[in-house]
Amino acid sequence: RGLHKQTTFPVPLGAAPSPSNPTGILYPLADANDTATATQLYYKNGSTTHQVTNRFKSAGASGYIMLPSTLSTPAIIVMWGQVNTPSSSPGVAVSFPTIANYTGAPVGFPNNVFQVTLSVEATTSGSGSPNIVIGQGSLATTGFSLRVSASLANTVTHWIAIGN
Repeated sequence: RGLHKQTTFPVPLGAAPSPSNPTGILYPLADANDTATATQLYYKNGSTTHQVTNRFKSAGASGYIMLPSTLSTPAIIVMWGQVNTPSSSPGVAVSFPTIANYTGAPVGFPNNVFQVTLSVEATTSGSGSPNIVIGQGSLATTGFSLRVSASLANTVTHWIAIGN
């Protein structure tokens, strides 16, 4: 009755198929943005194509994940990491990771960075807490600069960035 426990795709297609509306199809295709030509799974219904499987990811203390998207819109990318923050530094440069196997191997976000969120892992003495911000005008698709306005010797700043 059309129920299957498994579907096996022997080889990826050479090009995306063109189903007639409203037929939806699931098919394997080499990712055009992946220099390793990894096969991904796509769903197409009429003129709209959605990537089902994940493209790129790198887990660890610093890393990234590119979420599936339609072929006509850039994927959302989440990056994260940490930096040791020196004491009372006027600015600490932070570079986003390079997306491995992505066409052109961009450092950071290929298109836009929407926001960066920071959290400081610090112990302070006295009544004040550490104050750390992204330096004005320093947010770019390749990274950002932290501006430290209080003594943060031996602290770690964790960051998470979202873009495409």
